[in-house]
Amino acid sequence: MLISGLHPFTELKQTLSSLKNEEQRRKILGEVLSLLKNSQGSEWLADQWSNSELLWTDFLDLNEEPLDGFINMYKLDCLKDDCKFSIGVLARIVSILCSESIIADETFLAWRDSKEETEVQGRGTVMSALRSFFFSYRF
Repeated sequence: MLISGLHPFTELKQTLSSLKNEEQRRKILGEVLSLLKNSQGSEWLADQWSNSELLWTDFLDLNEEPLDGFINMYKLDCLKDDCKFSIGVLARIVSILCSESIIADETFLAWRDSKEETEVQGRGTVMSALRSFFFSYRF
């Protein structure tokens, strides 16, 4: 269902949150991502994950299990270098900025959804500048 788009990647958090057992949720996530990588390829999986705006912390307690350990266990190396797929990283950063009230939700959403020509052009400029910044700022 994830492959065909019948179940959007963005809803994966909601679907797995119905599992009360965190260990089971983590295992299912790892298995699903591993199966998707094997059937659709690393690039497809990395693209889907990056564009989904999902965060690892939506599924994993990174204080208990390092992300590298999870990625290595399920052979998900394609998801290791988030900077390679900067659109998803930028979406996550903006999401965190909004959720932490660093930028006002309504202001950002008004700018994002605006149909005015100058605003539309401005979004491209901002995204291009941010991508350049992240590509030059290698972690």
